[in-house]
Amino acid sequence: VHTLGMGLSKGGPIPIYNKYGNRTDYRKDRDGNTIISKLDEQLLQQIASAGKGTYVRANNSKAGLSTLFAEINKMEKKEIGTMVFTEYKDRFQLFIGLALLLLLTDLILLGRKNKWSNRINFYKD
Repeated sequence: VHTLGMGLSKGGPIPIYNKYGNRTDYRKDRDGNTIISKLDEQLLQQIASAGKGTYVRANNSKAGLSTLFAEINKMEKKEIGTMVFTEYKDRFQLFIGLALLLLLTDLILLGRKNKWSNRINFYKD
């Protein structure tokens, strides 16, 4: 487990922004007091050491993330799982075409009376 520490050790209020990106207020608890978020580096270091990872202190987001990504890239990589997809070739069109042809033949021969269908006597009396 790798941990990334951002923020101030002395703490600071958590801002609330409106949809235009302007700060409107700070987060408050149930009693109406402003919530102060503090960086607890000791706890993050303990979590990282317990998880056999590293703790990275970030002053800005890009510097901390690049250091953290470098640490992650040093780790041994292994494949967890593999998925195999099989692509089938559709051949149903041939059967649909044959079925439509037989249906059309049935409609023409048995559905109407015409000159040539009268000559073919399917049902002998």
